[in-house]
Order: sequence, then C-alpha cells, then structure tokens
Amino acid sequence: MDRIMKKAIIFLNGDRTDVSRIKNVIDDQTLVIGCDGGVKHAINLGITPHVILGDMDSISAQLKKTLEKKHVKFISFPTKKDNTDAELALLYAVKHGCSDIVITGMLGTRIDHMLATILMLSQKQFSKTNIRIIEGNQNMYIVHKKIELTGKKGDTVSIIPIINSHGLTTKNLAYKLSNATLSFGTTRGISNMLIENKAEIFLKKGMLLVVHKQ
Repeated sequence: MDRIMKKAIIFLNGDRTDVSRIKNVIDDQTLVIGCDGGVKHAINLGITPHVILGDMDSISAQLKKTLEKKHVKFISFPTKKDNTDAELALLYAVKHGCSDIVITGMLGTRIDHMLATILMLSQKQFSKTNIRIIEGNQNMYIVHKKIELTGKKGDTVSIIPIINSHGLTTKNLAYKLSNATLSFGTTRGISNMLIENKAEIFLKKGMLLVVHKQ
C-alpha cells in the first residue's frame, strides 16, 4: 500500500456483530484494516484487507497463508501489550493520514472490549478525527461540539454523557433540550427520536456518545 487514503474501515473480531452495511461506505479509496480474527468479517463480505494487525492469536493459519499470497500486509504484535488490537488499528489509520474512520465488528460476548473500544474514542488525540462505529443499523459517535444526523422520522437517538456535559441543545428531536446539563451516568438522554429527516445536537462543554438507530 503506497498510496495515501483518507478513509479507513477497521474490522474487529466481535462474535455477535452485523457488518452488513459496511459495503455502503467502502470504495477503492478506503484503507481496509483487519484486527486479527476480525478479518473474517471483511472476507465474508468479499473484501480483501490491505493490512492485518494484532497478536495473530485468532486468525487461522490457512486464512493467513491465503492472504499472504494476495500480498496482504501483516503487522504482528506480542500478546502481552499495552493496547488492544482495536486501538493499534486506529492509531495505524491516523498515522497513515486517514481523517475519516469507521469501526465495525465490535459487538460480541466480550463486554470489556466493547466498552474499551467505545471509550477509547474519547481520547484527546482522536478529537479532530471523524470516527464512527457502525454496528448493524446503529451508528455511534463521540461528540465534542456538534453533530448533524441524517435519517428518517422516528429513528431512535440516544445521547449519553461521557463526562459532565453542559450547554446541550438539540434541534428536530422529539424531546427538546435547550442549554441543558447532562451529568455523567444519567439516563435522561436515552431513546429520543427524530421528528424530521435531519437533526442537530450542539454542546458547549463536555463529551457525548450519540447512538443513532436507523
């Protein structure tokens, strides 16, 4: 891979995931990264990754051999490391110039990995990168200032404060918020709803996880 790509898709190894919508956001300018055994989700969609990274403890020897013949790049890390494969993949994508990154394949029986993947997006080093998680019919975003959501009337939107968040205002959501405060741990923002095809969420201070179910 010698060309610069601005968009990346990262496939994680969740065992209860739905990656069916990913083909809608991938093109020939997309850097495709498989996290260890997560590459199987790409393969099942007929997508050959550019890079596979991780400690290689969950990819079969046969699949690895097949992909090596296709000149897929493998980057191996020791099992005992300070970062998850998901974080290593995200760092790799950012380092290689990707400013628009989609993570998929997250949902599974490892709740610890799911929570860590979501919360790692709140790190300051990723605040200027457009990152979202796509799982089935749900999109997840970390919001620092504002976001515009596009969908259809009746879509569910949940607003979850990652830290205490102030000056929260919404537009075109059923349950309006105007200069509101959502404290960390509150469930007040769960299960709001689009009343138009587009909605906006503004935030003066804090950080939100926004989940849009389409």
